[in-house]
Amino acid sequence: MALLPITLLWFASVSLAGLLVNLLTIPVFSFVLVPAALGGSAIGLWSVAAARPIWWLGERVHEVFWPALVAVASQPWAAIEWNPLGSVPWLRAERPAHGEVIVTALEAGQGAAFIIRTHQHTLVYDTSEQFVSDGRAAERLALPALRSFGLKKIDLLLLSRTHAYRAAGAARLMQSANVVQLVGGGEWPGAARALEDCTLPREWLWEGVEFTRFGEADGSCVLRLGFKANPTALIPERLDAREAAGLARRAQRGELDLAATVVIAPRRGSPAAVTPEFVRAVDPQWVLLGGREGTADRRQRVASTWQVAAERVYATAEQGAVTIHLRAGLPPRWLRHADLQADPLWRYDPRH
Repeated sequence: MALLPITLLWFASVSLAGLLVNLLTIPVFSFVLVPAALGGSAIGLWSVAAARPIWWLGERVHEVFWPALVAVASQPWAAIEWNPLGSVPWLRAERPAHGEVIVTALEAGQGAAFIIRTHQHTLVYDTSEQFVSDGRAAERLALPALRSFGLKKIDLLLLSRTHAYRAAGAARLMQSANVVQLVGGGEWPGAARALEDCTLPREWLWEGVEFTRFGEADGSCVLRLGFKANPTALIPERLDAREAAGLARRAQRGELDLAATVVIAPRRGSPAAVTPEFVRAVDPQWVLLGGREGTADRRQRVASTWQVAAERVYATAEQGAVTIHLRAGLPPRWLRHADLQADPLWRYDPRH
């Protein structure tokens, strides 16, 4: 109980099950299970036969209590989420005004995650998952970020590709947030809810901000957002050269508008992911680079690929998460978060 205020402030949630379960489990674990484990281990050094009855007692306690604890923890009432700071109007996260959009690029290592907010709507593009992360990245990065913004509803969850690990991240996100619509590039067999194919072009308007999603057949999902009078942002996170060539041809025929003030470099800035025709169609002023490597040499190579100055390449690996504030007719406003977050887990080096 003494740690309840700190738990709420730090994690924006509190365990109701823990308050009840600890009344029973703390005495049992303290006076039965732990003594049995320690006592049995000590006696076992002298005689394994003498230690077996003690180990048997500890094993029986674990067999009875552990499934019960798991069952209680899985109940919907086991924990509640509440951000006390978000309940104070002047402490809530900034919400864009009508005709503005805020794009937050999280520092996701080899993954990617973008939280896009208009005045009344929220779009999440990918959930920071990477190979073998199995949904854990969404829990570690995307969900805490959403909670910090005081967001419980996601109007559109858009997956660049519906690979197994991205699907796992989406499933974790849908367990903890109200996701209204799910869209992805590719198929998701056995999905808990309907998945709309992102390669079918769609345009919509949220509070004066124009959105377009599109892609090539059997390809990834591309998102473009912004204003007719600029600025615009293009997110082609999992694009490859085949898709880039196809989209460039469609742009030349006037079927698509790829021009963007800010572009997210696909596949962590790989030059093989785009074609010269695609780069010319986009013609960006700024490039956002994800991935674990954001050295000056890598930024220079990305700048050469996209034909921009090296100082116009922003690397989240070196410069941290960033929010891009887009307003009609004005240049993008870049807000860095590097000073507000600890080093991510993938940066941890036990040698230092």
